[in-house]
Amino acid sequence: MTIVGRKAALVLNLAELDPSADSLLACFENLEVSAEQMSTIPDYPDMYRSMFVILGVYPDNFSLTTQQGKKLSDFLENGGNIYMEGG
Repeated sequence: MTIVGRKAALVLNLAELDPSADSLLACFENLEVSAEQMSTIPDYPDMYRSMFVILGVYPDNFSLTTQQGKKLSDFLENGGNIYMEGG
């Protein structure tokens, strides 16, 4: 896949009960930064410059699989940026 230009940000809300995604999207809107929200890692994550990964808070937190961790690692190795929160 050829990517021409990259989107600014993806809010990856893997813990659907966590309110952080809505807060992040509101901040992006106030800053006039384009951001999208998804609940799964996209097939082509390199189309984004940055990913904000929301994993939630125990006991409702989301645990990454090895495959998901590899996709995020590859994204970083290809020059992407990740902010990840969870606990």
